Amino acid sequence: LIGVTGIFLYFQLLDQPIDFIFYSSIGYFLLVNSINNSIFKTYDIPVASSADKLNLVLFVYVVTFSIYFLTPTISPKIPENQLTVLYLVAFMPIAVTLWRFFYIAIIHQPVLYTNILIFGRTNCIAFIKQHFDFEGHAYRVLGEKATDEGSEIDDNTFAALKKLVDKQSVNTVILAYNNLGNIPGNVNEFVEYCSVKGVEIYNHLKFYESVNYAIPIRELGNNLYLSFPFTRTNYNLIYKGLHRILDVFSSVVGLLFLGIIIPPVVILNVFFNPGPLFFEQLRVGKGGIEIPILKLRSMVVDAEKKTGAIMAQKNDARVTQFGKILRKFRFDELPQFWAVLKGDMSLIGPRPERKVFVDQLKGKIPAYDMRHMIKPGITGWAQVKYKYGENLEDSYRKLEYDLYYIKNRSILMDIRIIVDTINTVIFSRGQ
Repeated sequence: LIGVTGIFLYFQLLDQPIDFIFYSSIGYFLLVNSINNSIFKTYDIPVASSADKLNLVLFVYVVTFSIYFLTPTISPKIPENQLTVLYLVAFMPIAVTLWRFFYIAIIHQPVLYTNILIFGRTNCIAFIKQHFDFEGHAYRVLGEKATDEGSEIDDNTFAALKKLVDKQSVNTVILAYNNLGNIPGNVNEFVEYCSVKGVEIYNHLKFYESVNYAIPIRELGNNLYLSFPFTRTNYNLIYKGLHRILDVFSSVVGLLFLGIIIPPVVILNVFFNPGPLFFEQLRVGKGGIEIPILKLRSMVVDAEKKTGAIMAQKNDARVTQFGKILRKFRFDELPQFWAVLKGDMSLIGPRPERKVFVDQLKGKIPAYDMRHMIKPGITGWAQVKYKYGENLEDSYRKLEYDLYYIKNRSILMDIRIIVDTINTVIFSRGQ
């Protein structure tokens, strides 16, 4: 609304008619603004609710206006009296700042949080509370009741909980039971009552998946295979066609960019990273078949000659000083676009691992091989949602994100991953 109002006033000051150019200009501005806010995460609740992040919000608007006015074919003309532009540039950041203060002071308050009730086993309640920051994401736990599968809630508690629902104080109920088939009778009755009243009902594992965007592998155990839609993952032909078009387009762009940076990289490599320019390695791809991938070499020559195969780590001593620069801006990944163009890899998917590590992890992590249901990717959901993997626990967590992507992948999710990847590169997150 602020964006539309600002552009409307701008057109009024220019004395331009409200026509197709006006509407296309608004659409273009909002698109650029939405992409920039998504890249810089200013729509995330922890950022939006913090007064300390207002400088980031204002920076995003500076970037948006810079792009907006540097593309004059799409955006409105810049008048001779450029003070008019200053009005627009000043109006929107001031208006957005006031709105953000209003949001922080009035809207983002506990009274407007999503209110939750949790029933279930003590260990299941502890699991969901350990793995999700309720308060940080505008949720408030109104109450929790630890009960075994066979134990009913006492009458007084039952009546008090129904009263909360009647007052519309409860938005969500989480059932923290491993076996939903053994829910106590009056808990089941309360769930039915909540459903009629429009309260959302989640199993604690489904809640974990919906708010963390990951599949809780260890908690699901053998039930993982019952909750995984194999058919949707493997036979959505329309999505697979669009995904391939995205792969080919990104490959062409990536390889063109590689061609641009190769000359200076070759020169710098001679002085600061002596040895071969490229590094080829076999990685496990779709169906467990090994595929060759090519990268710009960022480690010393024969990095594993003495130690053997070991996982890369944060601040890895084998990475050269020039290699750190290549990794920081992800330039070392660019040659992999050749594998994407050939069809061995995809732009988005689980990161390909070496067979020696895959064999180790398959023996320790259940369902690890399921990440090979689709082509590996240059970037992926696990890469933008989790830190660099260095140990078994990290591999567990990254697999949770990989399987979530395989289960829910879509063009919109792919676009979100691309946007988050840009954020990761800009702020030098990951490795």
